[in-house]
Amino acid sequence: MLQFCERAIWLENGRVILEDAALTVVKAYEEFTQKLQREAEQRARCSAPGKRMTSVLESRWLREKIIKSILDERAQVPQLGENVSPGGISRWQGERGLKISNIRLVDDAGDVRDLFDGGEALNIEIEIVAEEAGEFDCSYVILLFTEDGRWISRHCSDPFRYVLKKEERKVVKLRYDEVLLGNGKYIFSAAIYKELYLEKLNASRYYDLLARSFQFEVKGPDPNDISVMRHPARWIGDGKG
Repeated sequence: MLQFCERAIWLENGRVILEDAALTVVKAYEEFTQKLQREAEQRARCSAPGKRMTSVLESRWLREKIIKSILDERAQVPQLGENVSPGGISRWQGERGLKISNIRLVDDAGDVRDLFDGGEALNIEIEIVAEEAGEFDCSYVILLFTEDGRWISRHCSDPFRYVLKKEERKVVKLRYDEVLLGNGKYIFSAAIYKELYLEKLNASRYYDLLARSFQFEVKGPDPNDISVMRHPARWIGDGKG
């Protein structure tokens, strides 16, 4: 939808829930479907064998409750840095333990930026905070999209292990030594996974996930170049001057 629409409407039982920029509506609706899925999984675990429970799709009261919680939270979630995308932070509830407390896009001088030249270095700094004391195993994931929603790449870290006090903070960095993306704006999601299974993502468990919540822009040497990526390559052949 992001490829074809600038604005969108979320309808629920014939009622307009949200009308706004397409990215804002998509983020809110994705959060809604994610919470429905978590509620369905929780109900399945708690239900007695052989007893039929009202599904989340059948429960209008539950759907309305989730919608209200999403709309209420939209006004309360902190912005977490200067590089927040349209529609603000979309936080998907995960397991208690670690939370993302800040995201910064910085150059090698340590300056926060939202515009980078093609070919220069870009660093995505993720600051996390421990919600409680303990030992934590985790992996970090960044998902990168074009402004119109096309998935470009996924960056998954090696496992990290921390022994943290409550409220203690750590910073991890994803570095692009050279930005090879084409001209335009880019959106990304950031997450901390407790258990990450790339071959079976539905079985993965995360502490915190901020969906499509951050952005930056790239400006290359040719303003008319509409390539998504400037892939390194070289020409080889007879007659080359």
